[in-house]
Amino acid sequence: MAPYPQPHYQGVQGGYGESWGGNGAGPGVAPGYGQQLPPQAAFASSPMGAGQQWNPGQTAVGAQGESASSPAKKNAWISSAALLALLAALPFLLGMSGTLIVGIALTAFGLVGAMNRWLERRRILRGPKASDGAAVIAMSPILLVRSVLTTALGLVVGGLVPYAIWAFVSYSREGRILWSWPADIATAASLDRDDYWLGDPRGTIIVWALASVTLLAAWLMPFAADLRVGMATSLRTIVRPAWGRGLLAVGCGGFLAGAWLIVTGGLAH
Repeated sequence: MAPYPQPHYQGVQGGYGESWGGNGAGPGVAPGYGQQLPPQAAFASSPMGAGQQWNPGQTAVGAQGESASSPAKKNAWISSAALLALLAALPFLLGMSGTLIVGIALTAFGLVGAMNRWLERRRILRGPKASDGAAVIAMSPILLVRSVLTTALGLVVGGLVPYAIWAFVSYSREGRILWSWPADIATAASLDRDDYWLGDPRGTIIVWALASVTLLAAWLMPFAADLRVGMATSLRTIVRPAWGRGLLAVGCGGFLAGAWLIVTGGLAH
């Protein structure tokens, strides 16, 4: 179908004032059926000559497409999961100190993710502004509360199945369910390595695995997007190359294996 001629205007009052090369639409002529504007049309001249206008729809679609197809996203997820497994073991290695490290790390990651998501949504709705930095800082207390609550809810929901498994294995070993044992260890100033669950190779593996499953399940909860985004963003920022994040994941696994050998003496113990 041929292009539809449009009336000429003086200036920029709605006319197509220039030709987008190759699509058949000349000056003052609207693109016809099946014709598309080139990518540079996403940034059109503003009526007042102020430069370029931001097209949030096209920018958001482009960013999502690049994110979905980028292998860096998978790499960040793998390194995030490895880091969570390491954090899960710290309370059983350091007691209260390890619990504090875990709490600080999860809070920081959640806040980074909440601020990132809020700022991205603001820019999609209003476009980039010079006040973005001040606005997100002003919102940070509310975003912090939101991220802490969603992470805590994720830990509660994600810990239901691991805690049920713990009740079963502790009863099988001790003849009674050690309901408060995880909380007692997480808040202990010092740890007794004579405890089967802290010093035995098999008992330690069970406890560390259940704690890792709890953190990973919380991280994967639909409402814990702040934590996921915060971890991925932080790791991509701190460790920029993909191979660096791969080494980080390997390093976390090596740390866990080394700590397990030191604490338990290995399976031959």
